[in-house]
Amino acid sequence: MRTTTAATEFQMPPNVTGIEIDNEKIKNIDELSDRELVQRLKNGDNDAWVYVLLKAILPVVAGCTKNGIPYKSILKDKFLDTRDVYSDLFMEMIYRRKLDLYYYGCPLIKWMRIYVKNIILGYCKKIPSHVSDECLKYVSISKTAIREIAEVSEFSFAELWRKNPMRAYVFLLKNLDCYSSEEIKNFLNMSSNNSVDQCYKRAKEDMAELITQYSGEEK
Repeated sequence: MRTTTAATEFQMPPNVTGIEIDNEKIKNIDELSDRELVQRLKNGDNDAWVYVLLKAILPVVAGCTKNGIPYKSILKDKFLDTRDVYSDLFMEMIYRRKLDLYYYGCPLIKWMRIYVKNIILGYCKKIPSHVSDECLKYVSISKTAIREIAEVSEFSFAELWRKNPMRAYVFLLKNLDCYSSEEIKNFLNMSSNNSVDQCYKRAKEDMAELITQYSGEEK
C-alpha cells in the first residue's frame, strides 16, 4: 500500500482496515436520502464511509474497463490496493471538496463510482506501468462522464415522473428540497411516515435502474 501525507488541518479518512460489516447499519444508511448521506460523509461518519467502500469502491474494483482490463490488475500492477483507492476517493471528496459538486438527483453511489474509476485509471498516468503499451493505449479518463451522468439523471427523472408521478414527487421533495418524511406525509396526505419512506426507497431504486438503462453502465 502506498503511504501518503495529508495536511494536519484536515480529518483523516475513517479506518476501514479489518472492518466488520454490520448489515443493520448498512440497511439504515441505505434508507437515507442522498443529501443526508452526503452530510454524514462530510462529518466523517465511519459507517457512511464503510457504506461507500462497499457500494462504490469494491464493485468497481471487481469489474473491468470498457476495453476489458480488470481494475484489480491495474492496482496490482501499480503495487496499490483498495485502501489506496479509498484514501484517494476521500481526498477527492473531502480535501478537494468534490462532494460539494454533487448533483442531487443522480444516485450518489453511481456518481461516486465515476470518481472511483477515474482514480484507478489516473494511476496509469501518474505511475510507471508494467502493463503493455498495447493495453494502456485503451485506458482513458472520461472528462465528460460527470456531466453526462447529470444529463442522464435529468432524463431518468422525467421518465420516472411520467411513469409514477407520486414516487417522483416524493423523490423530489425528499432528495432535492430536504423535506422530512413527516412533512411529506402531511403535504401529500399520505398515510404514514413509513409509507413515505417506502415510496422514496422505490423511487431511488427506479432512478438507479433508469440511469443504468439510459447510460448503458453496469449496475
